[in-house]
Amino acid sequence: MAGRDRYIPSSAVSTSSSSRLLESQLIESDRNRARSVILEDRIAIQHREIQSLLNDNQRLAVAHIGLKDQLNVAKRELERLLETAVKVKAEGEAKVREVYQNALRMEAEARVIDGLGAELGQVRSDVQRLGSDRQELATELAMFDDEMAKAKPNSDRAIEVKLEIEILRGEIRKGRFGI
Repeated sequence: MAGRDRYIPSSAVSTSSSSRLLESQLIESDRNRARSVILEDRIAIQHREIQSLLNDNQRLAVAHIGLKDQLNVAKRELERLLETAVKVKAEGEAKVREVYQNALRMEAEARVIDGLGAELGQVRSDVQRLGSDRQELATELAMFDDEMAKAKPNSDRAIEVKLEIEILRGEIRKGRFGI
């Protein structure tokens, strides 16, 4: 705002040149005023822009803090979800291990059952063989019983003969003692 309201002494300026000088001073003064108005307008515009930028900056700072808080909450939630995922994975692996162990146990039992089935087949064949042997032995026994039945009268007679032989021996002894 330099050059505003400059005082120029009238003694220093002559009338015609003073009017020119005065006119040039007025023009210069108007130019300076126009410049100062333009500058003041620019300053006002820049001030408004600065205020707008400050307001935007404050809103962004608040939004930044809110986003940081949301990020922290999301991180904690993610950590919790990861812990849960680890637990679920461990439980799943434990269940898989259990199912695998059960499958192995059942497979071993199936092998034992297969072995028992083979053994059962052997036992069945043994039972059939023993059944046929029993029938053969029963047949032989029946034959022996028949032969014994046939031999029984002879055995009764054999007993009588034995008794007679014993009696005769006794008499022979008596006779020997008597002789």
